[in-house]
Amino acid sequence: RLVGRSLLFTPAADAHGESTLNVTVTDNGGTAHGGVNFLTRAFTLRVVSVNDEPTFTPGADVTVAEDAGAVTVERWLTAYSAGAANEQGAQQLTAVFTLSRSDILVDEPVLDMATGTLRFETREHAHGTVVVSLRLRDNGGNANGGVADSAVRTFRIVVTPVNDAPTFVPGSPVLAVSNSVGSYALPWARNVSAGPGESDQQVAFEVTT
Repeated sequence: RLVGRSLLFTPAADAHGESTLNVTVTDNGGTAHGGVNFLTRAFTLRVVSVNDEPTFTPGADVTVAEDAGAVTVERWLTAYSAGAANEQGAQQLTAVFTLSRSDILVDEPVLDMATGTLRFETREHAHGTVVVSLRLRDNGGNANGGVADSAVRTFRIVVTPVNDAPTFVPGSPVLAVSNSVGSYALPWARNVSAGPGESDQQVAFEVTT
């Protein structure tokens, strides 16, 4: 509608495209003696497409044991959207990860957007908590003020410690000693370790016959 000389209109939510509008102006001079009291002009109104940002709710934190290796969490992501209703199915979504630390996982996780399956692999003998920042990115671009990236959401991958067996390198399996001495102290065990990454543990030997 026209208010004064201003055209006021409200596009439908999330809609874009073109429409031809006809505007007629009239005066009060009448049409006597062949007069003309109106004029019509047509113009095209174009509403350009603006990409809506994706949205999602991350799945739960994931807890696995040390040395779990390759981990698959099916249907981890179930609540997500590419944006407005007219963008569903028309855009592709990809997951962008940022890790708080790099010493726990072999690489960044992988998220299958078709199934919501989350995959990652733990490093050998590593344990601890990784805070994972995740955002979804669509291929709609940022033209006309569009937003291709979702807000960042975080979750945790917790790798719990598992005690590794201690190790050592034994000396000779045969010790030759004189029976004339009651006690011996001989270097025998070498490279004694409580286990990978477990230097804070104490190691004790038990000798049986």
